[in-house]
Amino acid sequence: MKNENKGDQNNSSPSNMNSWRDWFAKSLGVHRERKTEIYLDLSKSATLQDTSYWLQILFSSGIAILGMVLNSPAVVIGAMLISPLMGPILAGGLAFASGDVILGGRAILNIVLSCALAIGFAMLLVVLLPFKEVTNEIVSRTSPNTLDLFIALFSGATGAIAVSKEVKGVVTSIPGVAIAVALMPPLDAIGFGLGIAATSDSVQGLNIARGAGLLILTNLVAIMFSAMLVFLALRVNTESATEKVREWRKLDDESVWAKYFLVRFPGFDKLRTIGSLPGRFLLILVPLVLISVPLYQSFTQLKDEIVLKQQQNSIKNAANEIWDKNFARLPDGRQRGYISSVETSNKDAKTIVQMSVFTRQPFSKEDRSQYLQMLASQLNVEAEKLDLQLIEIPTTSSEFLARTQKQVQERIQSEADKIFTEKQEILAAQMREHSLAGIEDYFKNFELPAPAEFVNYEMNLNGNGIPQVKIIYLSSQEIDGNRQISIADDIQARIEDPMAKVSFERIEPLVATINFDGNQAKLSDSATVLLNLAGQILRQNPNLSVEIGVGKDDNENETVIGERIKSITDYLASKWQTAADRIINASANGSRRGATLRIKLNEKMPISTDIKNQ
Repeated sequence: MKNENKGDQNNSSPSNMNSWRDWFAKSLGVHRERKTEIYLDLSKSATLQDTSYWLQILFSSGIAILGMVLNSPAVVIGAMLISPLMGPILAGGLAFASGDVILGGRAILNIVLSCALAIGFAMLLVVLLPFKEVTNEIVSRTSPNTLDLFIALFSGATGAIAVSKEVKGVVTSIPGVAIAVALMPPLDAIGFGLGIAATSDSVQGLNIARGAGLLILTNLVAIMFSAMLVFLALRVNTESATEKVREWRKLDDESVWAKYFLVRFPGFDKLRTIGSLPGRFLLILVPLVLISVPLYQSFTQLKDEIVLKQQQNSIKNAANEIWDKNFARLPDGRQRGYISSVETSNKDAKTIVQMSVFTRQPFSKEDRSQYLQMLASQLNVEAEKLDLQLIEIPTTSSEFLARTQKQVQERIQSEADKIFTEKQEILAAQMREHSLAGIEDYFKNFELPAPAEFVNYEMNLNGNGIPQVKIIYLSSQEIDGNRQISIADDIQARIEDPMAKVSFERIEPLVATINFDGNQAKLSDSATVLLNLAGQILRQNPNLSVEIGVGKDDNENETVIGERIKSITDYLASKWQTAADRIINASANGSRRGATLRIKLNEKMPISTDIKNQ
C-alpha cells in the first residue's frame, strides 16, 4: 500500500497540485473552516439589498469627485478608504476560481450597478458645480499604462490574501489595497468627463471619460484575475464549503432569483462548458490581453516623455553651469546678469536652446560663439547640431532709463522755475511763430534709415536761448554718424538757426519671453519684472505699443491662451494704466508655453510735439 501511494504521488500531477495548494493554505493559516467562511462572506458581499453598501458608494463617489475638483489628494484618499467596491470584485474573482455561475452573475451585476451609480452621481455634481477646471488629480486618472496593470494585479492578489486570512490580516492590509488600486477616483473621473461633455466641451470631456474608463476596466479585470489565482491556490471551493453555500442559497432570495433567471438563459448550457477551468482562464485572459495593448502604448509614450525631459534637464543644467562659471560676472568681478529661463526644442535634427538673460552688458558675437562651443562640449555633441537663440534683456540700470529719469527731474525743475528773461520769452515766441509749422510738417513724413523707426521729437530752448531738437527713435543699433549729421543739417536749415543743437535718443527694443507653468496663466516674479520694464517704456513714450504673442504646448488647453493674454493686459492696465489699444495681440506668433513681448511703433498714434523753454 505504501509503494502504491508513492507511485500515485509520482504519477498523479493533480495529487501533487492539491498537496501544494493544501500547503499554501496552511502556511497562510487558512484552515478548512476558514475556507467555508471566505466562500460564505464573499457570496453575501455581492448582495443588492444592503442599504449601507449603496450609501457608501454614493458618499465615496461624492467625496472623490469633490476632492479631485479641489485637487486635494487627502480628500481623494479618504474616498478610496470608504469605497466598498473591493468586496464584489473579489467575489467575482472567487466565482471565476470556483466556476460558480450564480455568484459570478450576482457579482458582475453588483459591480455594473455600483459603477453606474458612482458615475451618474459624479456627473450630476459636475453639472451643478459652477467651476469645472481639469485638475492634476483628474488628469492623473486619464492616462493609464502598463504599470497601472501591474499595480492592479498585485493589489488584487493582496486583497484576496487579506480577505482569506484572519481578522488581523484584513485590518492591516485592506486600507493599503484600497489606496493602491484606487477604484472610486477613475469612476468619478468618467463622471467628470461626461459632465464636461454635456455642459461645455464635448471633445475634452469624452477624452477624459475614455482614459478613465480604460483605467477602471484595467483595475476590474486585473483584480479579478489575480484574486482568481489566489483563490485557486488556496482551494477555497472545497466540498464542505460548496455544500454550505448551497444550503445558504436555498434561503437567500437573491440567489434563488439569480438561479431562476440563469437556468432560463438561452446560452446556459454553453455557459456550463465555458465554466470549465481552462474556459474561465480564457474568458478573463482575453480582455486582459486586449487591455494591455493600449496600456503598453501609453507606457511607451510615457517612457519617451521621460527620456525627453531628462535630455531637456541635462541641457538646462549645462547651460546654467557654463553661465555661472564663465559669463555671470564682468572682468572686474561685478555681477553681469543672470539667466531668466532656458527652453529647449528639436527641429530639423537640431536642438534649439532659447535663453532669456538679464544683463547689464550686451553679448558680443565672440561671446555667443564661445558659449555655444562650451555647451556643445559639455553635452558631447557637435556645435552644428545646436542652435543658440539668446534673448538679452537690459537691466533697469541701463543708459536709456537713466537718461529718462534725468529728463523728468529737469522738467519738474523747469516748471517750478517761473523766472524767465524777456529775451527768452521773445525767442520762444519767435520759434513758435516762424518755425513750428515748418518743423511739424517736416516730421509728419519723417523717416529714419532701417532698422531705426521714428518715435517722437522734442524741441526746447536752453538757458542761452539756443533751440534744441531731440529725435527719439526705436532701434537695436545707433544711427550712423554721417546720417545723424545730415539730419541735423536739414533741421537747422528748416528752423533757420545754424546754432540749433540736434541730438538723438535711441530706445532699445524690448524683446523678451514670459514663461508659464503647464495649463497655468499666473504671472511669475520674473514675468512682472519684464512687464514693469515694458510698462515704464510705454508710459514715457505714448507713440509706442507692445505686441504680445502667446502660445501653448500641444497638451495644454485651448483656453489657456486667452487666460494668459488677460493676465498680461490686466497687469499692464492696473499697474501702468496702459490703454487697450496699445496692446497688440499676436498670438499666432506665440512661443510654446510662453508669451513673447515686443515694443513697437504704434502707427495709429499721431506724433506729439513738446516745445518749451529751459
